[in-house]
Amino acid sequence: GSPANLLDLYGTVDIPETETFGSTPFPIPGLRRDPRDVRSDQDLPEPFMIRMASSAAHVMGHPFASSETCTWLREHWKVALSFTKPEIDRLFASGINHIYYHGTVYSPADAPWPGWLFYASTQFNPSNTWWDDFGALNAYVTRVQSVLQSGRPDNEVLLYWPFDDLIDNPKGLMLQFGVHNVQWLLNSPFGHLASQMSAEGISFDYISDKQLAATSVKDGALVTPGGNRYRVVVVPATRRMPVGTLVALRNLVKSGAKVIIESLPEDVPGLGRLEERRAEFAKRIAAPEITGAVVKGEVLAAIKDAGCVSEPIAKTGVSYIRRANDSGYDYFLANLSADALDAWVGLGRPAQSVALLDPLAGDAGAAAIRKAANGATEVYLQLAPGESLILRTRTNGTWSGLAPWHNLEPAGDAVNVAGTWDVTFLKGGPELPPAFKTDKLGSWTSSSAAAESFGGTARYKIEFTLPGGEHADDWVLDLGDVRESARVRLNGEEVATAWSLPFRVRVGSHLKPGKNVLELDVTNLAANRIRDMDRRGVKWKIMREINFVNIRYRPFDASNWEITPSGLLGPVMLIPMHYVNPASGG
Repeated sequence: GSPANLLDLYGTVDIPETETFGSTPFPIPGLRRDPRDVRSDQDLPEPFMIRMASSAAHVMGHPFASSETCTWLREHWKVALSFTKPEIDRLFASGINHIYYHGTVYSPADAPWPGWLFYASTQFNPSNTWWDDFGALNAYVTRVQSVLQSGRPDNEVLLYWPFDDLIDNPKGLMLQFGVHNVQWLLNSPFGHLASQMSAEGISFDYISDKQLAATSVKDGALVTPGGNRYRVVVVPATRRMPVGTLVALRNLVKSGAKVIIESLPEDVPGLGRLEERRAEFAKRIAAPEITGAVVKGEVLAAIKDAGCVSEPIAKTGVSYIRRANDSGYDYFLANLSADALDAWVGLGRPAQSVALLDPLAGDAGAAAIRKAANGATEVYLQLAPGESLILRTRTNGTWSGLAPWHNLEPAGDAVNVAGTWDVTFLKGGPELPPAFKTDKLGSWTSSSAAAESFGGTARYKIEFTLPGGEHADDWVLDLGDVRESARVRLNGEEVATAWSLPFRVRVGSHLKPGKNVLELDVTNLAANRIRDMDRRGVKWKIMREINFVNIRYRPFDASNWEITPSGLLGPVMLIPMHYVNPASGG
């Protein structure tokens, strides 16, 4: 069977100590190398926690929902660009549309490598080996944010956030609502209902007591303080509820709003004026507007009966978010599972035409679409694990001047790019290792003593012959195992920077019959260089205050690290491809 997530493909995470960093598994393509240094895939941002921020922005009408990003993905100097994309994609799919990196600090130009550093691990700074490839990540983020910052949220459900249930806790007053272990959020009726709604493709934002009290009804729609419109308020099973919230719910129902209550609350929160508030509570909870909204466990059915959209994409395991604009809807899709998607997928919103945008490569095209038996628009999607797409739909009219999107299928067997590779070290330190030749790809750390401690970039160059007789509409270059990013050049032409899974690039327009020259500028992590410095006792930890700690907030020491594989491990393959027209069956 298929692996549960990409960690199963590359090895399990072994945390040798007893700290708990989280307990809810989420498949994250990207955490794939030397797992001893990874906290766990469970310590990446929990989507329902992220939604706390994006919901606040949506409900209050703020156009930007920002997030500190990639603070501690793994140990210092062991964070590849490929690790950042899954976290960023999860943030985007959870409603964040403004990324800021954590972190970069000022460092004087004459400070010895690695310069002045912040205690957090990702090190978005010029001392990092992959700084020259950082622009490719920024281009990706820019393309996605340009879409997600336009239009408006298109969530339909306001999910009541019963904060008083959290603080009404007999275990004591010192309660920790942490972001690493979020069972206080997930293991609650609120969390269970949010999970069920998410699995059904029902879009929602959280709403607080104060926000609910300021929500009004206009033309049958719920209008929040920020002016965004919703279809229904859903109240999960709640034990404690302020009297004011009961009054607000009753008033919304009387004004024509749809309110769904899973079960009636039991009591008021807190102890002040307890008997007085309990008497008021008993009167308010008996109101027909409140008792008539109770559905006794049939919440999802009631939400659908209220006309809320259920997005079919949720059933595929692909993470998504939908936004509305004046001409249609925008979808951001990210495949954070281990299973490829290659299928027709229905859209919850009507669409007459659909444009597909690849935010990684910057390509765009008109998607293949069709009408399902129920009248919904279906779009043909191909998403490998780790890949993402943007869908831009038009409710009326078509996208003019947009060429068809080319879906691909293999046209023959993959061709191994074999022969002698010339490897020349271009940039980095502590010194440039000697060049070498190899006909068997592997970690460059075994080529020389200098290469073992090197952090930087090396150029892999090979001449190969494009197979004759192959009828291909396009070719895909599969770089295999890249440690950690590669700038691809074919026949002297810049093609792309491959920095994220699955490390595949379309290259058909750059190939020519007969002889071709492939150059790959591959950049590794700085881990081996920092390991060498600690083994030699170099005094580089000159930062004050926290003075540099490891991922467990203990004194940092890389001297006992094992050598981190570096360079192009391959195999490098060329795959001939046919264009697929799914609308006509092939």
